[in-house]
Amino acid sequence: MTPLTSDDLSNVYGDSYDLGMRAPEADRLRAIGYCDQIATILAENIQLPEEVSVIEFGCGTGALLTEISNRWMISNALGIEPARQLVEVALRQVPKAVQIQQGYVDLKTQFSQTYDVCISVNVIEHTQNPIEFLSACRAAIKPDGAIVIICPDGGDPNAELLFRDHVSSFSVLSFSLSASKAGLLVTHTTALGGAQQGFRIYLLRIGTDRIESPSAGSFKSVGEMRNQYLLGWGEVEQNTEAAMGTRPFGIFGIGEYADLLASYCPDLTERAEFFVIDDPQASSHRGRRVISTEEFLSDDEHLALAAVNPRSWNALRQKFKLQTDRLLHPYQFTRLRTKLT
Repeated sequence: MTPLTSDDLSNVYGDSYDLGMRAPEADRLRAIGYCDQIATILAENIQLPEEVSVIEFGCGTGALLTEISNRWMISNALGIEPARQLVEVALRQVPKAVQIQQGYVDLKTQFSQTYDVCISVNVIEHTQNPIEFLSACRAAIKPDGAIVIICPDGGDPNAELLFRDHVSSFSVLSFSLSASKAGLLVTHTTALGGAQQGFRIYLLRIGTDRIESPSAGSFKSVGEMRNQYLLGWGEVEQNTEAAMGTRPFGIFGIGEYADLLASYCPDLTERAEFFVIDDPQASSHRGRRVISTEEFLSDDEHLALAAVNPRSWNALRQKFKLQTDRLLHPYQFTRLRTKLT
């Protein structure tokens, strides 16, 4: 696989990018969860002014800025997002105090003002130059401002390794090294749990700290864990097809995990007769009909292959209640079964 170019990334986040629009309620709940984490790390570590100015890089549909505006006294806020469709949704739903701007963020970005807090959720792993991205974050805040970054936890291998547009994967050490080179200091970090399991939050302030250059073996254990994770995904298609046999099935979910199945298990995805989600907003996806969970449960003939993050597996099984014998997760049949929670 060849490395992504700037043009490749522009195509990924072009007019057809709609990930935040497929399940609006899930997008809203995800924003609430992230807002909880951001509010906690800020409250425990810094004193914010009574009225806060906020900038978000990669604001998506504006769901997070909307939630922040509902909780904090916002003097003004700016969200920057490259994907046109998401910008259009954000412009319709954010409060009046929030402005939305379409574009990418880099060192050439000019800010009309600096902000108390710069937030970026699941963006830095997509950037081709993380140090420049962090430098842009630094340029966006006041001298005593704070930066909050949430990104996949590279120290705990997960599905982020499978997305082609995830250019970087950060352990705490590699993230701290990048921050240091951007003139920033990681003052707090923690691995997230619950609905945000697999992600890590970082709080950064302007400052420098000498970080010793890592030894050649510093990343060896992480590399070995990542290798085992990728080998597990190499088992998914064949093992899952063998477990299901000829029984007809649909795929539960139309988000990122469904995209991964389509990319890495194309034959398995091709066999699916439909997609299942709780509240369908569209009648079709990838050329197949989309049905509700209620409709699926009324038909006991088909299986459902859960294209969901493993952290959501038990919650999904509880939702299906007595129908769990019809619900399968592709990790069940591979060495990744231990990741199901």
